[in-house]
Amino acid sequence: MFFDRLLERAVPGWKVGNPSPELRLKCGIFTGYLGICLNVVLAGIKVTAGILTGSVAIAADAANNVSDLGSSIITTVSFKMSAKPPSPEHPFGHGRMEYIGGLIVSVLLVSMGLNFLWESLQRIVHPQELHAVPVILILYFCTVFVKMWMFLYFRFISKRLNSALFRAQSMEYLNDVVCTSVVSVSAFFSFHTRLPLDGCVGFIFSGMLIWTGWGVMRET
Repeated sequence: MFFDRLLERAVPGWKVGNPSPELRLKCGIFTGYLGICLNVVLAGIKVTAGILTGSVAIAADAANNVSDLGSSIITTVSFKMSAKPPSPEHPFGHGRMEYIGGLIVSVLLVSMGLNFLWESLQRIVHPQELHAVPVILILYFCTVFVKMWMFLYFRFISKRLNSALFRAQSMEYLNDVVCTSVVSVSAFFSFHTRLPLDGCVGFIFSGMLIWTGWGVMRET
């Protein structure tokens, strides 16, 4: 499988099966750093698109990607801490840190959703003209494919490592795929109508963020 080959190159000694604690840690750290790097690039594209077009829906998606970056950092730190051996202060180890990390990710999703829910309502009541920037909109649409790859990879890793933390992130990326796709379509039609599509889609997008965050919160 492609992802196993990727791990074999990135994590020396990796083999399909039950990895040792050391290999599990290395694999988790590599995955965390990969998520950070990709989210930095995607956040840059989406923030630029939101600023240039003036779209609240794209801005909400961009903010979500910034939260993805933060959650990727939290994921990496949490995974490292969960691998620490038992100590006098923590005789049963630090395994629960993975679940705490997943809880933090879910709180980030809910808080971002509530914030943009309000912003979207304001945009519905007071619509604003958007600015078409073809090149940046094309780049924005291409982020959908990157997020789909990230969803598939993180889902694969969550199964290989039996990790609730990476499972939470994979669901977050799947949500991003749906939301960015919807926002891309709405952005296109928003330039050809006076209807407050941008605010309406932003409202729906915010609701999906809140729902996904709540679902992850219950799981963790």
